[in-house]
Amino acid sequence: KDQLAALEQAPLAENLPATKDSNQKMTPREIMIALSKASNDPDPISRSAVFANLLANLNADNVESVLEVYENMPMGFENMHEYRLLLYAWGKFDAPSAIEYINNRNLGMRGRFVATGALEGWASHDPQSAIKWIKEQDDPRAASIYNFGVVRGWASHDISGAAEYVTTLEDGWEKGRMVGMLTSQFLKEGFPSARQWAENFGDEDSLKASAFRNLSRQQARDNPTEVASWLKEHAGKEYSEGSFEELGENWGRRDPTAAIEYFEALPEGEGRRQGMLEVVEEWARKDTEAVGNWLNERSQSETPLPELDEVIGEYAREASRENAAGAMQWATAIQDEELKDRTITRVGQNWMRQDEEAVKAWLPSSGLTEAAQKAIVEPPSDDRRWGGGPPRGPR
Repeated sequence: KDQLAALEQAPLAENLPATKDSNQKMTPREIMIALSKASNDPDPISRSAVFANLLANLNADNVESVLEVYENMPMGFENMHEYRLLLYAWGKFDAPSAIEYINNRNLGMRGRFVATGALEGWASHDPQSAIKWIKEQDDPRAASIYNFGVVRGWASHDISGAAEYVTTLEDGWEKGRMVGMLTSQFLKEGFPSARQWAENFGDEDSLKASAFRNLSRQQARDNPTEVASWLKEHAGKEYSEGSFEELGENWGRRDPTAAIEYFEALPEGEGRRQGMLEVVEEWARKDTEAVGNWLNERSQSETPLPELDEVIGEYAREASRENAAGAMQWATAIQDEELKDRTITRVGQNWMRQDEEAVKAWLPSSGLTEAAQKAIVEPPSDDRRWGGGPPRGPR
């Protein structure tokens, strides 16, 4: 008792072993007390270190003592890291019990996502047994979610095997998210390795588009020019369309003038269109005047952009956030009547927020229909795009 009392009162740095190897001799009771103290540590770094080191030696002999600490730990966002460590460690030797423990907390479908941590630990050393267990489950929705943990744990030591497993799963949003997880893992081996993996899918394989898009999103955040060079080889392909959108968004934030020049030089197609719209959106948020000057040049060109109307609509939407009166001049210059009406309505609603009297003075001579004028003056109260812009059409 005296030793335990001293352990409870001593600073963490004095009573906890520095590494997972040095705490193997701690009794279950000592582990419980140490974790309990750490759970109240306001420093997330030292708290995480304690949990990680102690749970690295979780086993059937001490798991019950550890669970006593978690009894008083709400399963909310603030404690998700500690729960993930518990489930991963528990899953390495008894994942079914760990999953049952979570299911007994009556968290519904959210509990299934939490339980993926146990499958991750299981699959980190025995993915086939984890898969066999999943196939025995009665709830197909839960089983599809459990696969997240299997893929994550499997990919940590055998990414090729995990990737092959994903191709055998039924199509769905879960499968797309797993491709994103695999993309992150492949990128740890370098962009050339990840690029080769994405390219190895057949052109008609739905996973190829998902792999391309995820890879472009993740790599373009820091190296947009590298992604641009790679995607140029795949321009005009249906599987690459979403990738150009990701590239446009990320490159548009960093260097919009270089990005727009790149997209203008691409062959016409959905990828070029989506990428260009993303660049203009990001560019207009930073420098509306520069975009306006660029649009003036393109509007007067002998070979105008085929996407010009949509680009103007995108620009007008963004510009109207700060200067709707000026943006309205661009909105009215759109040639496509349907897009023009939608853009004018959205820009007009922003203008109403900024200068109601000016809008009401302008409307009678605007040439807009009575319905369009009413939409500007009285926008729907639940309009989530208030201050937003015209829909871009298919994306």
